[in-house]
Amino acid sequence: MTVVLAPTITSRHTLHGRTLRVDGNLFPAVSGKQITLEWRSQTDGKWRPIAFGRTSRGGRFGLVYRFANPAIARVVRMRVAAPAERGVPLSAATEAPFTPTRVDLKTSSR
Repeated sequence: MTVVLAPTITSRHTLHGRTLRVDGNLFPAVSGKQITLEWRSQTDGKWRPIAFGRTSRGGRFGLVYRFANPAIARVVRMRVAAPAERGVPLSAATEAPFTPTRVDLKTSSR
């Protein structure tokens, strides 16, 4: 069975201290499936999970991450993943990485 993740990103440009919200759908729709937001480490190239969530009824999900680390890279490769889980009848899925998300390191203007 093919598993598809369809995320929508609120903004591809954000300020240090602000949040990034990723909403989307999992197809086929399954409630309770774990979804992770991951960023690619520039030091070792590995994907690192930074936010976790679960799908609701209908396969909807929402993930939020706050860019709080001032040492974070200016361009961040991110993706949404649905890892394989025991007891959930779906295989693992990974959405293609987002177009780089730009994070300005200056303090947000709150």
